[in-house]
Amino acid sequence: MVARSLLSISGTTTDGKQVCCGIFRFYETFGLPFDVIFDSLTKHNSLPDWIDLYITARDSGMSHRSITSKLADPVSDVYGSEFSTVVLERLEKFKLCYDLDKTKDIDKHAD
Repeated sequence: MVARSLLSISGTTTDGKQVCCGIFRFYETFGLPFDVIFDSLTKHNSLPDWIDLYITARDSGMSHRSITSKLADPVSDVYGSEFSTVVLERLEKFKLCYDLDKTKDIDKHAD
């Protein structure tokens, strides 16, 4: 089954929820809205791997602004506004690391 091969478990939270990676590929492949995907994960006691989602989206050409814009409402709708704020703030911090890492990659190829 294609859907199963796109999603995998990348870890477990301290409260026992499974953390799933492959969410962005699932979103791209099937065109399901993020709120539908997140709601389904919630029903299965799972959460998205936010960093995997972010990296996959950026590597596919999406800007940071586009990613956070697409995530803001669905995350808030499914998980609540406080949770959404935390996720978006952490992605903002992660963006700095991601951008720095990409800059280092460019510098390596310039040598």
